[in-house]
Amino acid sequence: MDLKEVKEIINEEKALYVPFNYHFNSFIHQKRFMIWKYLSAFRMAQFYKEELQMESANILRKYYGKMMYRYYLRKRNILGEKTNVEIANHSKLGRRTQIWHGGVVVNANLGDDCVIHGNNILGNKGEGNETGIPSLGNKVDIGVGAVIIGGIHIADGCIIGANAVVNKDFPNPGKVIIGIPAREASKN
Repeated sequence: MDLKEVKEIINEEKALYVPFNYHFNSFIHQKRFMIWKYLSAFRMAQFYKEELQMESANILRKYYGKMMYRYYLRKRNILGEKTNVEIANHSKLGRRTQIWHGGVVVNANLGDDCVIHGNNILGNKGEGNETGIPSLGNKVDIGVGAVIIGGIHIADGCIIGANAVVNKDFPNPGKVIIGIPAREASKN
């Protein structure tokens, strides 16, 4: 991924977080703006981290990449404290990811157009490594307080209900997932 594509993704997300009729006098708008800034810093830090791992980069480019990686990592950490959002360095976020409120910890791979409503945890079972993290498809909507743990896969278009605890795969697209432990909602 090149810098042009990263900036394109950031601008797509800006349209979601900072609407045209934006007013900074609202606390909600200020929080949404800060979450967008957090995501922007996260994406830029990820870009420069990948740049550092390129073998073809020359010494000057690697030094610049290291400096920029540290800058964006620090910026992301400061904004994370203010917004109460934390995304692990190795997580992969698809385009147009939306986080509506704070209290979010993401240690997972998300597809495009995913929505996280707040007070959510997406991560491994506590082994402390990058393996065994959830993988979500495109257009997954995660309700308030939902927890998704383990090396599971959730298909495209699923809706995860509020306070659901998801610890197994849901391979069928477009399903509504509710409960503790999570199960597909019945049609009745």
